[in-house]
Amino acid sequence: LAREEEEEEKEEEDEKRVCFQLLKSVQEQEKEKLRLTTVEMALKTHYEMKNWSWQQDGYVEEEEEREEREEEKENASSASALKPSWATYVDGEKNDAYEGQRKCCEEAPEPTKIEFENAMKETTVGLENCIQTINDAREELLEIKASFLSL
Repeated sequence: LAREEEEEEKEEEDEKRVCFQLLKSVQEQEKEKLRLTTVEMALKTHYEMKNWSWQQDGYVEEEEEREEREEEKENASSASALKPSWATYVDGEKNDAYEGQRKCCEEAPEPTKIEFENAMKETTVGLENCIQTINDAREELLEIKASFLSL
């Protein structure tokens, strides 16, 4: 009888540990989701302002950009083709709000249309991954809750 109680306590501790890890994962994913949402909002805001040269009437796509676009189509499924680095830099250095860095802001270099599209793709994929991870953890927590209630 005492051995059964020990095993039950051990199982309960294991489930608590799993719950803790799942909740920690959800918190990390929510933090990343917030960061990506902020990036997405900044990208959309700048896009709607129509200040970039490639958004202007009479813009002629340069040969280099045309070649990049063709290359992008070939590598569309490759995650390495996504390059949103321009959107997260200030004064040429990585701007990490979580580190509390505050820098005097200068205009970021203008992204090409391809860089903008890639940044939007990466943000969307990242948000979808965060949401999926959060939902998976939620489902697992609900299963654990149901197992506790059935005891």
